[in-house]
Amino acid sequence: MDRRVVSAGLFGGIAGILWTILTMGLVPLRDSMGWKEVPNEEVVLQALDDNLTETGLYLVPGHSPPDSLFRARHDAGPLFRVHSLPEGTEGPIRALISILSLLLAPLIPAWILVQACRHGSPSFGMRVAVVASFGVFLALTANIQLWGMELYPLTYSLLMSANGILTWVVIGFVMAWRVRPDPA
Repeated sequence: MDRRVVSAGLFGGIAGILWTILTMGLVPLRDSMGWKEVPNEEVVLQALDDNLTETGLYLVPGHSPPDSLFRARHDAGPLFRVHSLPEGTEGPIRALISILSLLLAPLIPAWILVQACRHGSPSFGMRVAVVASFGVFLALTANIQLWGMELYPLTYSLLMSANGILTWVVIGFVMAWRVRPDPA
């Protein structure tokens, strides 16, 4: 693989990781998303422990009744999802995989930038826009879809969309700095 692709991709990945740490860890972005805590959490957790026998993602109300009944139950509320994880789920391994994906994902737009710079002379702003378009793609195919099809709160979907786009803009600035058009 081309050295410029690897270099730009890894620098972009590091920028993406640092931005994610800033927005999800240091700045309380999640507090703005409408997350709430369940009153009497211990009672709810005990009921879930008593009734969930398998690992999985549960949706309440479930989709097994006819669609019209689901819609009526949904409209009456509440609607929630429960992630039932197996005992001993390795959090550090999941975190490592997440970090690795953030580190490797920018290799794709890095390759596109290197190809564009070999065959033309895109401006700094255009190079940033190429990378930022990955954030727009993510927002439209993941976060907005969660609002439309999965009934997530609009505030959550919009904040996650904006954060995803901004993450890829930050990555774009770093990558546009690393990948410049080839001299004529």
